[in-house]
Amino acid sequence: MLIDKYLRDYHFNKFHKVEINAPPQDVYSAIQNTDFYQSKVIRLLFTIRRLPSNFFAPEGYSKVGIMALEEKTGEESLLGAIFNPLGFKPVNVTPDEFREFDDKGYVKVVMNFHVSWIDVRRSLLSTESRVYCTSRKALLVFTPYWLLLNRFIGLVRIVMLRLIKQEVESSSGDYLSSS
Repeated sequence: MLIDKYLRDYHFNKFHKVEINAPPQDVYSAIQNTDFYQSKVIRLLFTIRRLPSNFFAPEGYSKVGIMALEEKTGEESLLGAIFNPLGFKPVNVTPDEFREFDDKGYVKVVMNFHVSWIDVRRSLLSTESRVYCTSRKALLVFTPYWLLLNRFIGLVRIVMLRLIKQEVESSSGDYLSSS
């Protein structure tokens, strides 16, 4: 998986998955097209965190220092960020530089969506977030933030998975009835 290519070792992670009654190509398309901001939970949490309403579009997440690292079309997409945990200042790097980056005092974060077949009628959609701190000091500074917010991060991922599932299954009735 691409996530392993960019951040095999990590200090923290969150993993969620959902089974969807549709083929992977439909699920992957929904990842790109679902309006996550329709969720009141996501809107509330993003407003509190002061994230832009277009956060899930490239122009939105790039405003806060997150970048698209790599995509295996139809299977996995991967976002990432590097920042200083004191002030959360992002570091701008290329995907190759991201993999090699190991300057002390920083936090590396990746988040993916991964889709695979379960059987001829169903797909498995998962999302994982991983965090690696490049020094003991960064780990000590970031840990309280993670302990405070990881439940909310998990809630956002769960809501995202549910929205994708609803989007795909509500529009894939033809597939289910013809299989």
